[in-house]
Amino acid sequence: MNRSRRSSRLRPDAPILESGFSNFLSEHQPEHMPSREPLSDDAIDDALADLDGWSHADDKLHKTYEFSDFREAISFVVRLSFYAEEMMHHPELENVYNTVSIALTTHDAGGKVTEMDVELASQIEELA
Repeated sequence: MNRSRRSSRLRPDAPILESGFSNFLSEHQPEHMPSREPLSDDAIDDALADLDGWSHADDKLHKTYEFSDFREAISFVVRLSFYAEEMMHHPELENVYNTVSIALTTHDAGGKVTEMDVELASQIEELA
């Protein structure tokens, strides 16, 4: 395979990716950019009430997802990467075969949980 042709097919801005996800992102994008100010423990607890399976420990929001196989798990990671890029907020990810573990914290807020983390967790839930 021609190397330049292969590279152009894998570009993140390639038309197939852009057309496939830009509409999806615009429909699910938050109306405002969430705050990067640290949330209180009470505010985090309130947010977790709406985020099934998420927990709060070590100043991070955590959840592990299980999929049918490796391909499904990686597909999920790729889809969530579009949200993360759009929000300019990137999760800590760990993949082992069919599981994906996610930790969310805002480094700009001293490694504390913020509205950005809650919003990204909410967006990730829509993908799962």
